[in-house]
Amino acid sequence: MNKIRTSTDQRNYTMIYHDFLESNLLNGQEKLVFILLKKFSDLEGKCFPSISKLTELSSFSKNKILRILKALEEKKVLSIEHRRTKEKGDTSNMYTLYDRAEIWQKKELSHATATDAQKSTQPKADNKPIKEESQDEKLQCADSKDIKIENEDIEEKRAEQEEKDQNGIESHKWRSNSDSKEVLAAYETLIKKNIEYENLCNAHQHDKAFIDELISNILDVVMSHSKTIKIQNEYKNAELVKSVLLKLNYYQIEYVIQKYHQITTKITNKRQYILTMLYNAHLEAESSVINEVANDLSVLPNKDIRDRKKDIEYLENYLL
Repeated sequence: MNKIRTSTDQRNYTMIYHDFLESNLLNGQEKLVFILLKKFSDLEGKCFPSISKLTELSSFSKNKILRILKALEEKKVLSIEHRRTKEKGDTSNMYTLYDRAEIWQKKELSHATATDAQKSTQPKADNKPIKEESQDEKLQCADSKDIKIENEDIEEKRAEQEEKDQNGIESHKWRSNSDSKEVLAAYETLIKKNIEYENLCNAHQHDKAFIDELISNILDVVMSHSKTIKIQNEYKNAELVKSVLLKLNYYQIEYVIQKYHQITTKITNKRQYILTMLYNAHLEAESSVINEVANDLSVLPNKDIRDRKKDIEYLENYLL
């Protein structure tokens, strides 16, 4: 007879106390972030996870994580030490958690309790009985709380949208629209035709995934409704950027592939880096060809480096 398994596998765990869970000092979101910090903490309650790691584990936006951390510090359940190194500059914060019984036993006064306490401290005039809150007043108070929560939700959504748009491109709302999908397919066909997609993939078989990533980046920009697009820390007119990207050809995409393989430094924002490379490709690719020709030809009239611009102008006329 098979034995019924009554225990679970032993895995890594984080110890959470009942008084912490039952306390109303923190709301649900604050408790989640505090638990995530405990996951990384040592025996002294110290930890230093990055904001991006907390964002990843909680599914909260960066701005929301920062607001929650500030709230936890104000409620004195943790302290934050901003750290900086000579080599890397600013690094992740050091958090010290205060997970003690006396903290969680402190309960925040409810609205009714706070109201009663306030009434008890007010002097009574002429021994008149204190008027209780009417039902309408209670409903009005509840409505004001709901309005405050709704305003906070609106502000949170606005902050999250700003964070998503930091790259200057709107979120992919078009993916859920059937009409937009038809337009998307048309643009994709045009782009693949301009860059000679099949020939490009055959010539760069190991880079097919990267080529598809380039096309995806171009489509994101083309389908965006933003008025400006961020290119190398500068916001440019969206229509201009779209026009440039839609005119990219085989040789310019090939130039981007070659330049990408030459990168030796760490890329912090790959999407933005690729977008900048694509936008500059039409200028840099032509300039690269002119320079190569200039190095090969010995017919250039100007040898002085100061007259290099004249040489390039000469080559442009020569090649035309």
